[in-house]
Amino acid sequence: MKTAHTPGPWIQAGPSHGDRLPRFTDEIVTDHDDDGDSPQTICVFNGCLDDENEANAALIAAAPDLLE
Repeated sequence: MKTAHTPGPWIQAGPSHGDRLPRFTDEIVTDHDDDGDSPQTICVFNGCLDDENEANAALIAAAPDLLE
């Protein structure tokens, strides 16, 4: 089975895109700063910012590494 996805790494981002340790996560973005590309949004979390969303964000951000 062949799959295609947006290449990683993916990072958890807060309202201050680019901070490695945001105060809270509201989306997952690609980490393409080194090659000059702008980050791409993978997903956005709507609703409350709680521990469950933070845990889900960590799992989603790890997806490229887990696939590998």
